[in-house]
Amino acid sequence: MIRPASVLLLHGITRRGDDFDALRDLLPLPSAAPDLLGHGTAPRAPDYRLIDYADALPPPENAPHVLYGHSLGGLIALLYAAKYPGQTRAVVLEDPPLFEIAPERFAANGSAAAFEALAQQIETSQPEDLLSDMGTWPSGAGDRTLGDALDHEALARRAAALSQTDPAALRVPGTDAFLEGTDLGRALGQITCPVHLIAGNPALGSVLTHADRETFLSQAQNPTLHVFDALGHDIHSFAGQDCARIVRHAAG
Repeated sequence: MIRPASVLLLHGITRRGDDFDALRDLLPLPSAAPDLLGHGTAPRAPDYRLIDYADALPPPENAPHVLYGHSLGGLIALLYAAKYPGQTRAVVLEDPPLFEIAPERFAANGSAAAFEALAQQIETSQPEDLLSDMGTWPSGAGDRTLGDALDHEALARRAAALSQTDPAALRVPGTDAFLEGTDLGRALGQITCPVHLIAGNPALGSVLTHADRETFLSQAQNPTLHVFDALGHDIHSFAGQDCARIVRHAAG
């Protein structure tokens, strides 16, 4: 008899576990969505290496798990699945920066400068100012801003999560230190369970180029690609039903 899978959802940088509340409501499966190190109510850390995020997660209690990771959470999900291969039924990666996180590329495309500016904004701004500013950011859902694309409650929750992010966590991605002790390509190649990649449109903010998608397909042992051309980096917030369907399929 196959036991029902539980789902562990890992959020992106500057978010919290409650970023997945709407998606969890669509899943007929037990699920958990913890705050990651340096985010929400989780402890701050002396270091924010990728391996530190993965090691801070407890071992799976009810195997097999389906791992769902958005952005930074997708990278953590890869390491976690490689660490507990017999307890992972499937991995779902939502627009993870698998290749953009390399230091040369991270600096060249402006991500390093953007993360530093955001860290400084957290340090110097009040939560209400972050909320006002965040409403003007692009949503990745067409040409709408976040203020237009999200209702006030969702936008306020997003701003609160940003204000609870340790600025130090934004200063490590894209550095050699961030990837110390990890090999994402090796981890991806080691995972034998199905790996689903949810990719958005690079023109709308997806961190995966078309070449990145092909590299993923060539490196993963059991890959499936799902492309959302009408969305950018944040897919579960605007296509929750579709993301839930992918998770249900992955759970079997």
